[in-house]
Formats: sequence, structure tokens, C-alpha cells
Amino acid sequence: QFGNLIGRLDRRTGQAKEYPLPPNAMPHTVQLDAKGRPWFSGNKNGSIGWIDPATGRATVYQMPDPEAKDVHTIAFDKKGVAYFTFQWANMIGRLDPETERIKLVKVAAQRSQPYDIKFDKEGTTLWVSCNARPCLLKVDPNTLAITEVKLPHPKTTVRRLDIAPDGIVWYV
Repeated sequence: QFGNLIGRLDRRTGQAKEYPLPPNAMPHTVQLDAKGRPWFSGNKNGSIGWIDPATGRATVYQMPDPEAKDVHTIAFDKKGVAYFTFQWANMIGRLDPETERIKLVKVAAQRSQPYDIKFDKEGTTLWVSCNARPCLLKVDPNTLAITEVKLPHPKTTVRRLDIAPDGIVWYV
């Protein structure tokens, strides 16, 4: 993150290559899309983008809201649309790379701090962790409508989650 770069290791040859990112991107997450492109979350400069490994050129999308400074964790749907969280801005976003349209929604409960984001096994619902409150967020990817799921222990906060093959949501 603080190196402001993405690194790539070829496990067959052992060769490593680093790709510098735009100023102050400070990526929290690197996630590959279905085309194998490495996407990064501009956690400090309010952007999301990807690097072309052949040229090192970055394609960058700036957030349309100045509050949305801290793009955090990224997930992709089967069509290649990117979904992402904003921990401190308390938002969830979506970017369709084909149209370059970005949609942002604010989480209703303050200080939810959306962190991790994953699709369910069918790919029809997004699950988002709350890093500051005892909840998970269930998100409709089409509308970005959010439903809060309260967790049983009042001191629980969730940083990471995963979806088991049987559809069960696990969180830590």
C-alpha cells in the first residue's frame, strides 16, 4: 500500500516486476478481473483503476463524490462490473467499465465502515462486512439497495468474510 505500486511474481521463472501507480493511489486491494487485469483501489486518492501489464499504463476512474476518498475492497460480478467499499466514507460503489458509470450509495447507519465485499454463490447478492458495528450488509447489485443483518453479539465487528460452497456466510 505505502509503496504505491502493484507487484507481479512469475512463479515459474521467479521474476518479479513492479508497476508504479498514479500519485497517492495507496492501494488497499488488488483484484484480478475476468480478463486477468489487476485492478487497484485508490485508498488515498478516491480512485479505482487497472494496470495494463504489457504497457504499465493505468486506466483510472475518479470518484464523483469528494467524500468518497477511500476506495477499499473490490469484487467483480460475472459481467465484469466492479463493486467496492469505502470504509471511512461509509459507502458502497459500483463501476461498469463498459459505460464508465459510477454509482455510490451511503450506508444508512453511521460508522458502519464497509470493509470486505463478496458475492454469494449464485452471484446475485453482495455481502459486505461492517468493521465498526455488529452487522453484515446484504446488497442488491442492480440497485445497490442495502439491508442490514444484525449480528448476535453486540461487540462484534467484522473485517473479513467469505461464502462457503453451500452458501453459508462466514465472518471473522
